[in-house]
Amino acid sequence: MERSSSSSGATSTSGDSSSAAKVSPLTVLMNSSDSTGSGHIFRMIGPVRAAGEYVESGNADIRYAIKYQTELRRRYCCCCVIVLVVLAVILIYLAVTNPRLFKKIK
Repeated sequence: MERSSSSSGATSTSGDSSSAAKVSPLTVLMNSSDSTGSGHIFRMIGPVRAAGEYVESGNADIRYAIKYQTELRRRYCCCCVIVLVVLAVILIYLAVTNPRLFKKIK
């Protein structure tokens, strides 16, 4: 059983792997040429690398933002607890020094 690839013109047999040379799709793309004579894969390498660098930079920024947000939430919770403790101390002080403020109205 023979299979032919129209883009590369190379043939390979699916039954006997030792008799035919296997050609990878990347090799076919690198060897193909457009009207200018240079392979189009080489024109794509630069933008692909740049996109990869942008993605890595974005991932680093996301990791920093997650760390910063976690620290900010922790500080916010600590501030809330401190405010609640101060309010409790003030209410207890008022209850002890002036018990009329907290008497039930009849």
